[in-house]
Amino acid sequence: MDSVAGQAVKGVLIVHGVGAQAPGDSIHKLLNGLALVPGSKVPPAAGPGPVAAEVAGIRVRLYEVHWADLLQGESTRDTFSAREFQAAAWFPWLNRRHKANPPGKYSLGTTLGWTLVLPVLSIALALPYYGARLLAQIFDKRAIGQRHGKADATSLRAFWRNARATADTAAHQRTVLEDTIDEYVGDVFNYVNSAGQARYPDGREKNVPQSVQSAYEVIAQRFRTQLLTAAAECDELHVLAHSLGTVVSYHGLFGLRRGDADTLEDPALQAARKKVSRLYTIGSPLEKISFFWPKLINPEVSPGSRTLHWENFVSWLDPVAGVLRHFNQWGEVHNHHLLGGGFITGHVVYEKHPKFLQRFVSGLGAGPVNLERTTWQRIRNWAMLLGETLLAPVSLLLITLAGAAIWLLAVFLLPWLVSLLFRPEFMPQVAPVIFDRIGIGFGIMMTLVFLINSRMYARQLHRAAWSRRPDSQSNS
Repeated sequence: MDSVAGQAVKGVLIVHGVGAQAPGDSIHKLLNGLALVPGSKVPPAAGPGPVAAEVAGIRVRLYEVHWADLLQGESTRDTFSAREFQAAAWFPWLNRRHKANPPGKYSLGTTLGWTLVLPVLSIALALPYYGARLLAQIFDKRAIGQRHGKADATSLRAFWRNARATADTAAHQRTVLEDTIDEYVGDVFNYVNSAGQARYPDGREKNVPQSVQSAYEVIAQRFRTQLLTAAAECDELHVLAHSLGTVVSYHGLFGLRRGDADTLEDPALQAARKKVSRLYTIGSPLEKISFFWPKLINPEVSPGSRTLHWENFVSWLDPVAGVLRHFNQWGEVHNHHLLGGGFITGHVVYEKHPKFLQRFVSGLGAGPVNLERTTWQRIRNWAMLLGETLLAPVSLLLITLAGAAIWLLAVFLLPWLVSLLFRPEFMPQVAPVIFDRIGIGFGIMMTLVFLINSRMYARQLHRAAWSRRPDSQSNS
């Protein structure tokens, strides 16, 4: 145990969230925030850890649980499924039907309300996706090169062949948008499916690499390794987790029931967990995970079996974060709202926010710290907040309008072409009927197809992977 002048060293496990994270990035972000605390001595640069620092006179050692390399790059290419994303909108209702959640956890009104909203919202999100994809195809140099590479001759026959090939490429080609979705949204579904041992009823797991399917086991092992290392070197442990890393930390600290496995806890791991006195979650989707995938929540740790000081920070404009209302089995979760960043950066500004830093430094054992921002800092932060608050809706509106234009073209183009045949004097009165009524009917039919298809796949996927509740607990 490392200590100087009788002062205990406190260890902090840092668990990052989704996206391309290089080793040491999450430690570096926290150090940038801690550097704002008066009396702190932090290194100017940091590797993956452990990194020693002094915060308001308190000696700390930072350890990173890095797992981004397991769910990024070629291994996760094309693993995100829009069909699965839309199917998840029906999961809250299916969870209620199959009694996947404990009785009374979520009311009928809450479940029914979200069931009415989410499927429609999942379809509505297709419009900005179509629009963003169109813009990506227009400006993405890689996509442009793929389309131009299809040209092979100048004859009429070659022209039609090239046109068909270009259309097919445009429909199936990857753009920077697909790369981004795989990197961020795909991380969530890949982790969830791995942790829940989900099986795809249509056999899609054949296209998901085994390394991705088993990623949970490796991530859990990395958490345990860092926890044991920190426990051997420090007297007290804190855990700071961001975004999906809060789910990783929850599983690492509280365990996850897995099928019918019933393994005994490693005594060293038990002792290490008991050293964790505080948990800080920032931008946490845990409540959403519980609502959609209750199989990933472990209710079998009896209330009062351990105590943990848990503080959860939620930025008002963070679409990922949520208040934790159903995680008080191990002590009350203290939820804190803060205003930081806008619709774009609201999910990544926690480590520098005065409210978080004050609570974090206080948890380390330091006295009150003054983290007043300068006038320039306040002006800059408000400018960023207002800029993002205006920019994000405008950008979303533009790409949604572009997607809506594609949708309307699909809805009305075919009836319009058919109506051309009737516009001469043969049956002129039929033309507006075809163009207007059939077009509207075609649009309604397309919407119903989306809803029915997602509903059918949701039942199939939920029955295969998420309706069964494990009979026993396997601790992570």
